[in-house]
Amino acid sequence: MKKRLILLLLGFALCSPACMFIETKTTQNDNIDADIRAEIAPLNKKVFNCLMTNNVAGLKKLMSKILIDSSGKNIDTIVHMTAEYKAKSYKILDEFYTKNAFPGRPVTIVRNKGDLNNYTIKYGALNREMYASIMVSEGLPINFAVLAVYGKYDDVWKLNIISVNDYTILGKTAPEYYADALQDGRKNDTIDAAMKILTASVIGHPGGKHFKYQDDDDMQVFYTGTIANANATYHFPITLTQIKTRPQILGVTPKVITEKPEPGVFPIIKYKSAINIADTVALKAENLEIQKMIGTVFKSITDNNNYIFYDALNLLPDGKASPRYYVFVQKLK
Repeated sequence: MKKRLILLLLGFALCSPACMFIETKTTQNDNIDADIRAEIAPLNKKVFNCLMTNNVAGLKKLMSKILIDSSGKNIDTIVHMTAEYKAKSYKILDEFYTKNAFPGRPVTIVRNKGDLNNYTIKYGALNREMYASIMVSEGLPINFAVLAVYGKYDDVWKLNIISVNDYTILGKTAPEYYADALQDGRKNDTIDAAMKILTASVIGHPGGKHFKYQDDDDMQVFYTGTIANANATYHFPITLTQIKTRPQILGVTPKVITEKPEPGVFPIIKYKSAINIADTVALKAENLEIQKMIGTVFKSITDNNNYIFYDALNLLPDGKASPRYYVFVQKLK
């Protein structure tokens, strides 16, 4: 018995020093050493400026060889597309400094501030020291996030990961649209719930494949269930037999309006009309009839929205060419 106990104690003693170094240490935001943050700040600024000025060559100078080799032409596409935002400034959403005992193992960072927007970042630890910054553009109707993950090569920080994706639409994140969709779902306002969860899905991964909101799995389940419920409740195309011209509603999707006087996310109803698109007088008369009865077709759609948009088509989209359409706007409030 004593011999067995001694062996166990020796085993513990031999294991414990190694175990002490297995754990990755991560510090966040203000808890990061000020000198390290000072090293990263100008790099973040350079990354953002390269993206906004369409400077592919400049960004590549900041990238590690691993990222250059793996990204290929994709980095050109990212830079060209991001430059179209023309953002003038950004803020730091969060920053994380990680010290990895064993480079090569996955790193998992959990952001938990007790609100709707908690998330997890995961990536491979290529370096002993790594630093993740999330920059968010400011002042745009649709703001984007830049996930920049740096690794320290000798004494030089280089980009190992860069991802650019939409972060907010009119000031709301995906979890915030999801919360609104849940409220509509509880009231059985199926179309409005679908509009909001569809909007959430567009901005659901602002850090790309390395980023996951805490509620992501729930959002996915709600998305699938809500769209299935909408399709089961409303069998598209819906022929409005009460109207003499029998227009057919093809579907409802969210439309983001960024201009004044009232930015917002509103439903746009696409419908096929037998009236020639060129005959705007007859087309308008038909649309006014649709507007009068749309609240009986889709529950609460006229109660929950200030505007409803309509696309009148003569031909169904075939995936090859976009058919001509005429837009109508119904102001409700």
